[in-house]
Amino acid sequence: MTAAGLRPGRHGFLMVADLRNGVTPAPLPVDVTVESFDPEAAEELRQAHLTAFADYPDFAGMSQEFWEMFMVTAAHARHQLSAVARDGDGAVG
Repeated sequence: MTAAGLRPGRHGFLMVADLRNGVTPAPLPVDVTVESFDPEAAEELRQAHLTAFADYPDFAGMSQEFWEMFMVTAAHARHQLSAVARDGDGAVG
């Protein structure tokens, strides 16, 4: 990309799905569990987020205070629609 004069940068996308007829859940691996969002796990989820996006172009991280404000207590947060996947050792996956 750089040879063509381009450089990596942030981008966005919109994912859309027609949910009017419901969805068929995909089977989970045997050692994976899914649970509801729990604000008590906010820091654990932030750390998983930081790890997952560490090499994303222009990723600047996210402070604990900002994560709390933007992801945990924000009016737009829809925790009832959020889920957390954990592996067999209980780690966020």
